[in-house]
Amino acid sequence: MSSRLMNHVKALQEEINVLKERTHPMSTKGHLGIQWTISTLEDRVKEINEILEKNKMEEPMEAHDG
Repeated sequence: MSSRLMNHVKALQEEINVLKERTHPMSTKGHLGIQWTISTLEDRVKEINEILEKNKMEEPMEAHDG
């Protein structure tokens, strides 16, 4: 499950980068909508990263011989 979530985060981050390239400080047409979308996607990335971190902490430690 974690690899699926990590792939999802990567895809979201790529989309965030595309949208950031489309924003222009001097343009108002659609600018706020794009900023809102970027913010929403960044929140989702944060949420998934928190899930991944929680799952990482809950994984049992493996015994190592040696």
